[in-house]
This record gives sequence, structure tokens and C-alpha cells, in this order.
Amino acid sequence: MISFGGATRFGGAGWILPGDVSVDGNRSTDLRLQMGYGGLVVRRVLAHEGATRIGGRILIGAGTAHIALPVVGSRIASDNFFVLEPEITAQVRVMRWLGVGLGTSFRYVDGVEDLPGVRRSDLAGFALAFRVSAGPF
Repeated sequence: MISFGGATRFGGAGWILPGDVSVDGNRSTDLRLQMGYGGLVVRRVLAHEGATRIGGRILIGAGTAHIALPVVGSRIASDNFFVLEPEITAQVRVMRWLGVGLGTSFRYVDGVEDLPGVRRSDLAGFALAFRVSAGPF
């Protein structure tokens, strides 16, 4: 993240789904969903007390999802989508240069139309994150 003096920071982030997920909750098919997304992140510290910081982040970006056959890896369908993910974070400095934190977010997506058996709500949802940060605080 890049800091512009003070409590607001700008940067980028990206995520990928670490494994395949069955399409439409149907384990009898061989179709699997693969997904990744990323974008611009704006972070703001809302409260700072000693070694603890409470803040908010928002990611605005785009993602892509594919339906594929897992054995041969052939893509059957693909679609790109818009992502908006606000997050509330808490971080504790455990050393001068090391911090740990938790965050909870909701990922909103729009534009998922060309993936058979996949709805927008299949890609959207709540998330919980655990972070380890190194650098000056």
C-alpha cells in the first residue's frame, strides 16, 4: 500500500479461489468453477489506540470466473464481472515491525451472465481474513 500522509492509504490487491468448486452444488457432474479477482484498495484508519488500529478498506475492481472440466482442464464457459468489497479491519502491533489482524468483508459482484449453473450469489458473500503485516506502523 502507498501512504499519502496520514490515515488513508491506497494500493492494490488480488485473490484467487484456491481450489475447484462444483458448479450448481451438483457433485455428480464433472464441471468445476475457478475464480479470481483484484483491483484498487483504499484503506482508512478509523481509530488508533496504542498498538491497536480499527479501520475500513474497500476494494473496487474486476474478476473472472471459468467453468472447466477438472481432469483435462478444458474451459467450457467464462465470464468477467465487477467486484466491490467493503471490509472492517482490526490490527494489533506485536513488534515494532510486525502486526497481526482480522477483517470481515462482503464481496458484491455484478455482471455474471455467461456461466451456466452459476448465479451472482454463488460468487458474492461474506469473508473472514487473517493478516500478518511487516513494515513500519
